[in-house]
Amino acid sequence: MQKYFLDKIVGDKMDVSCLLSKGGNPENYEPTMNDLMTLEKSVAYLKMGNVGFEQILVDKLKQNNRELPIYD
Repeated sequence: MQKYFLDKIVGDKMDVSCLLSKGGNPENYEPTMNDLMTLEKSVAYLKMGNVGFEQILVDKLKQNNRELPIYD
């Protein structure tokens, strides 16, 4: 649902990617190599609440790309 709204907000100015596939379970999500490569090219990361995998991912993002804006 969040991807839908972001797509509507940014229009064709940016591509919006969602790490969790449709119907995926955030409790057992493991980022793929493709997910990590996509994140390295990102201009921003938008957090969606307090999801377990996301905090670990955000910590790694902060270490590897200190300039990447992270929004909650």
